[in-house]
Amino acid sequence: MRAIFLRILSLPETFLSCLIITLFALISQLDPSFLQWEVQRTLSSHIWELAIMAIPMTLIILTAGIDLSVGSIMSLSAITAGMLFQAGSSMPLACGAALLTGTLGGFLNGFFIARMRVHPLIITLATMAT
Repeated sequence: MRAIFLRILSLPETFLSCLIITLFALISQLDPSFLQWEVQRTLSSHIWELAIMAIPMTLIILTAGIDLSVGSIMSLSAITAGMLFQAGSSMPLACGAALLTGTLGGFLNGFFIARMRVHPLIITLATMAT
């Protein structure tokens, strides 16, 4: 049992969890209303876009890579959805096209990085610029 406990303590996730709990405790001491449900609901509604981008970026950084094109591919996907919806397409079709656009952008980045052996910084910088 002790070995399992020590193994859990040595995980990086344990440190991050403790850090998050400490930050919540500190912020709740500075502003007692911070832990209220309504405040947390409002905060979460404002940061979900960043979380969607941050999760894959975490995996990329953990594997010693870099992806500069996340924001531009996300913007291109949003523009695709907006243009299709404005042209009269249904929302599910516009969202599907946005997903397809983002997937295609990620596939092209991955293809050039994995198969063509081009450095991720160069490829994602080029993708970001187009």
